[in-house]
Amino acid sequence: MNDMQHLTGPDNPGPIAPPARAGWAPGPPKPPRQRRRWPWILAGIGATLLAGVAAAIVLLATLASGVDRAFNPNATHHSSAPAQRSSPPADGQPAPSSDIVPVGTPLTVTQDGVDAATITVTRVSATQQPADVQYGSRPQHGWFVIAHVKVHALSSYSEGFDYNPLDFYAKSNGGHYEWENGNAYDAPGSDSELDSGTLSAGERVSGTLVFDLPADHGSIRYAPNLDGTSIGGWRFNAQTIPAAAPAAAESVPGADATAVVDQYYEDLNNHDYWAAWQIGGSNLSGGSGYSAWKAGYATTSYIDTSTSLNSDGSVQVSITATQTDGSVKTYSGTYTVQSGMIASANIQQLS
Repeated sequence: MNDMQHLTGPDNPGPIAPPARAGWAPGPPKPPRQRRRWPWILAGIGATLLAGVAAAIVLLATLASGVDRAFNPNATHHSSAPAQRSSPPADGQPAPSSDIVPVGTPLTVTQDGVDAATITVTRVSATQQPADVQYGSRPQHGWFVIAHVKVHALSSYSEGFDYNPLDFYAKSNGGHYEWENGNAYDAPGSDSELDSGTLSAGERVSGTLVFDLPADHGSIRYAPNLDGTSIGGWRFNAQTIPAAAPAAAESVPGADATAVVDQYYEDLNNHDYWAAWQIGGSNLSGGSGYSAWKAGYATTSYIDTSTSLNSDGSVQVSITATQTDGSVKTYSGTYTVQSGMIASANIQQLS
């Protein structure tokens, strides 16, 4: 964990140091014989002195308070009565704040007053089915919510930026939920969760955060400091970011089509298989299902691609796939992109 982190914005007030305790000056030494023969007398004298000093302190404090109120009636005065805590706003109606932003908006994190990294929840999906429909558990609270996160250490920051999935939590229907709540470990995307580590200047990492929530809307909060206080977050409504493919297929501009294919392979290289499945892997699995489709990449170490747009709107791609044993396979073909997803592919292996 790095030193105290903040999001860009007004500084939080620091802790207020407690007042120093007043010391007591020792009384005059007492004759040894009298202390031995009349201890009850000395005890009575000591108690009387203590009571007198205490009364004097109370009187001085009362007088000082009265003078302060008389000369500074607008000053803030503290009371021993407990403060009334206001109710937090519902996630559906967040309090106005530049630090609670829509999904897809990057937040800049500062450390020691210096911009250190940007963190983005890029998209959020929700489902009521586990990753393994046959053996997995359904969400205990109602919905599996999968948030895709990217962390980028700024090239201008050379101190190393720590990241950890434990720095995030979710709020939904007024409740606070950590990643281990409910049956989140059975959620789709749990096998590609954001790991922990330290990024050097310019490095990036991505992964998922999975939650078991009572609703498919709420907010993902970022709380990296030891006190656990949120310093920012992303509000989401997964109903507007569905996990399933849209019912109607519409053509998208060519630039977007190549970006979709590039994102698909970026997700595969980041081992964010659930994100790749959502962006088109589900249409390329031949009906085998998520687990079997993912297993097809078990021996793939890294994939290099080169994409271009054909005149018919399809995306031409050349693929070089390095395997875990060091061997290399090459492919070539086209992808058809519709409604922001890969709808089909015609890929041939060359070597």
